Amino acid sequence: LGVIETALICGSLVLLFSSFIALQFGYLFGGEQRVMTSDVTFAQYGRRGFFELVTVTVLLHIVLLVGLLLTSEAKAKQLYRPLATVLVVLLYGIIWSAFSRLSIYIEAYGLTEFRYYSSSMTLWIGVVMLYFLFRLHSNYSPKLAPSYLALGLLGVVALYLSNPDARIAKFNLERSQASVDVDVEYLENLSLDAIPVMTDFLQNQSATPEAFLLSYLLTDNYYNLPISDWRSFNVGRW
Repeated sequence: LGVIETALICGSLVLLFSSFIALQFGYLFGGEQRVMTSDVTFAQYGRRGFFELVTVTVLLHIVLLVGLLLTSEAKAKQLYRPLATVLVVLLYGIIWSAFSRLSIYIEAYGLTEFRYYSSSMTLWIGVVMLYFLFRLHSNYSPKLAPSYLALGLLGVVALYLSNPDARIAKFNLERSQASVDVDVEYLENLSLDAIPVMTDFLQNQSATPEAFLLSYLLTDNYYNLPISDWRSFNVGRW
């Protein structure tokens, strides 16, 4: 691609993307008020935001990578860098919209594994785009495939180290202190990583209906816990 082709293609995308955000600003960033004044539910608003983000990210990232490979001329590359940077900045607007919409969804109905993983993936997409900007403006150009593989592995490791089930249990049980109904039976489906959080909650909230049900579920699960040896060891069971 030369300077003219780069300007036409990337410039048109910048114009299209910015026009979309401007026209859909109320929908993207309307928040709770948008849900309350329309027929859209919190679940639909949050889920659409996440899947819209994934779709836009995949399509835009393919375009950016192709542009990175095809702009070999020096002048074309100099023009491509600021235009691609603007596209990434606009994408961060979609990332912010998706994350805020998921947050509203979580505040309304509590945290689940799907909502936790969706929020984590939204943040991970932001990290990947930061890496793309680094590669775009850096003289050091590492190979893309190994770099993205490393980012994916680091994302998975960070996700598991964050102890999702314990965080889910803690968030939902804290909601009960604010007089919000908690789906205690959902907590029963979490792994053993959530047990310490539940026991801490029982020590401080032993007289609430949620505490009685949670205590019963924990006791029932404890006595039905299968006996295991060192071959099935895991940190949650320990």
